[in-house]
Amino acid sequence: MATIDRYWFVKDGEIGIVQYDSTGTTINGVTSYYISPSESGTVKVHYIGRPSLMDGDPQDEPSGLAKPFHKYLVAKVIAEGYKDPRNMDLNNAQYFDAEFEKGVIRGRKEGRRDYKGTGRIVPVEF
Repeated sequence: MATIDRYWFVKDGEIGIVQYDSTGTTINGVTSYYISPSESGTVKVHYIGRPSLMDGDPQDEPSGLAKPFHKYLVAKVIAEGYKDPRNMDLNNAQYFDAEFEKGVIRGRKEGRRDYKGTGRIVPVEF
């Protein structure tokens, strides 16, 4: 049985799904080997985002990080400050590290939740 190769791409914030066709389709003199999928079904998408880097500007906000988690990021920064030899205070550093770890645990728990979203698949000819 032949396998059907499907691929995905992101353009303008939308996900496109195509299927490889070895025979190719020619439209207006241009041949494409990628066509719209031949069948419909459920598509499960898993996304892992990372916050953008901050450059030290006080106006920077950790994008991609939900507001409830900002305080945990601040706790980590404070902990690192207390680990600095100029401000060494390991008791406070340990306390703020523990606060940060609470946020990590909470974030992992949130990330494992089975969020279900709805979407719409719109056929497009290439």
